[in-house]
Amino acid sequence: MLQQTLLDARATMPRPLLPPSFGDEWARLDRFLMYGICNGQYVAGGHELELDDLDVVGRCLAADRFRTLRRIVDASVSGLAPKNDPALFSLALAAKLGDATTRRAAYAALPEVCRDGAQLLRFVEYARRFGGWGRGMRSAVAAWFTAQPASELARQLVLYPAIPGWSMRDVLRLAHPRAPTPSHDRLFAWVVSGKLPGDAATDPACTLIVAIEQLRRTRDVAAAARIIRTHHVPRAWVPNALQDEPAIDAALGE
Repeated sequence: MLQQTLLDARATMPRPLLPPSFGDEWARLDRFLMYGICNGQYVAGGHELELDDLDVVGRCLAADRFRTLRRIVDASVSGLAPKNDPALFSLALAAKLGDATTRRAAYAALPEVCRDGAQLLRFVEYARRFGGWGRGMRSAVAAWFTAQPASELARQLVLYPAIPGWSMRDVLRLAHPRAPTPSHDRLFAWVVSGKLPGDAATDPACTLIVAIEQLRRTRDVAAAARIIRTHHVPRAWVPNALQDEPAIDAALGE
């Protein structure tokens, strides 16, 4: 059961030094989801979400899984929490350590809590702490990719290619999503292999990726600035040789 799984996890993972908790469990959960704390004390910059945070989330899941998951989703989508990490952490805990019903409900909530690529990668990192990649995890993460319209997926892949420890390439290789459209297939190929198929140049969904590939090949500052300005290419994709050019800075600032 969930509580025993939490105890097993606590025995094998390092514990942070946090003061004893107090108060109503649901209020504690709300504080944790809002501020990343559940003990009534706030430290500037927050703290790394770790095992003592399992206590309140785990007890609330055991008491009422659906009420807990609703609170996780509400805290995430409300926009009131300074960071989404507590919701991502709690959802990952439910998805990996809950019973079968809890896991299914948690994975169903994944698109609401992971609204961009960076949040998906953070969820994957938190989930890694609680176990490997089972069928439910693969299906839910694959569905995140396939449910995105191809043009929006391209933007997400460009804006959030990686976080420390995880990249979109890693996640795609583990999730094995089945491309719902030829555009998705081209985007998946680009992420996994680093190369765009030849027909991507005529695919509107791949316009930003094609522009990035063009930018990689050019050393002409004026041409590079036009590409950046036209397609709003993020600075992270600008070749190092062009980074210090004033025209490039101007294009990035527009």
